[in-house]
Amino acid sequence: MMGKLKTYLLSPTTKLHRWEAIFLVILAAAVLCCGWLSQRQAELAGRMVRLHVIANSDTEEDQALKLLVRDAVLAEASAYLEGAEDAQQASAILTEHLGDLAEVGQSVVAGKGYDYSVSASVETTHFPTKTYEGFALPAGAYQALRVVIGAGEGQNWWCVVFPSLCVSAASEWQDTAVSGGLSQDDVALMSGADEGYVLRFKCLELWDALQNCIQGN
Repeated sequence: MMGKLKTYLLSPTTKLHRWEAIFLVILAAAVLCCGWLSQRQAELAGRMVRLHVIANSDTEEDQALKLLVRDAVLAEASAYLEGAEDAQQASAILTEHLGDLAEVGQSVVAGKGYDYSVSASVETTHFPTKTYEGFALPAGAYQALRVVIGAGEGQNWWCVVFPSLCVSAASEWQDTAVSGGLSQDDVALMSGADEGYVLRFKCLELWDALQNCIQGN
């Protein structure tokens, strides 16, 4: 795309009004920014495993149950991942214990008097831009531990199971992130040390939506 734009601008037959030239320069800058951020998101995604918990429905009771299942699954998963050195190893460990994780969630559901099923899987999932206490993550595809309660038609709960940012205190998440294999550049991107990061994350989300629309997804 950039090559075609450059060829068009340099063509001797191309005559642009001032506003057209300004628009094309802004467009070129946006494409470069989105391309860079898309690459950074992919690098960041390769260093973490996220958590995706889906409630049975949006009733108050089912949403409260979702949080209880989340807490139990997080505690169990964190114990399994204590010796994990990177996201690939963490993913393999979680895959090995999917039955155990589903069973933990099932026990919580049954203990509260519900007969919903609980399933657990490790798969690539698309996440929207998400802001947490102290950090944010850009939209994009991430490997995730996905826990579905019952019909799975309720609101989601997202976080990061490896490194264990879900359970880290706001003041400690950066140390947890680095010890889990994230780089200082990753931490700077997530923490907002790079000014304007949330706006760029939203731009990336729009960029993803545009690409999916063009591709017919």
